[in-house]
Amino acid sequence: MRIFLRSATIVATIVLGYGFAEAETSVLLDVDFSEKCTAGSENAPQMFKYSSEFSQLGLTGWSISPATGVGQAGGSLYINDGASVRTGNLSISPANGGVKVTLVVKLNKTDMGMAQLQWVTQ
Repeated sequence: MRIFLRSATIVATIVLGYGFAEAETSVLLDVDFSEKCTAGSENAPQMFKYSSEFSQLGLTGWSISPATGVGQAGGSLYINDGASVRTGNLSISPANGGVKVTLVVKLNKTDMGMAQLQWVTQ
């Protein structure tokens, strides 16, 4: 399985109250890989050998694991089976033919709260 991410926006809405009207939207991830990951192609991605090659693209705050499982694919970020990309409290990796997004959210009130995740790609 392989995943190509050209751009991704992940929005988490945290509801802390009694209704959706009080919800505020927080953008946790908004990134466009098309201008950064221009080497290689979708048929022949250029895989990273070291994590430093990924960080040199200017994607600060990100980590990849393992480096050899992620690469550039002609304007897309390529993520191979068993690899993941992470930023802050968010992790993206291939899983069972789809994309697994792991999100860590801390609520201000422990007695009431809901997190909604919306995945928007272009």
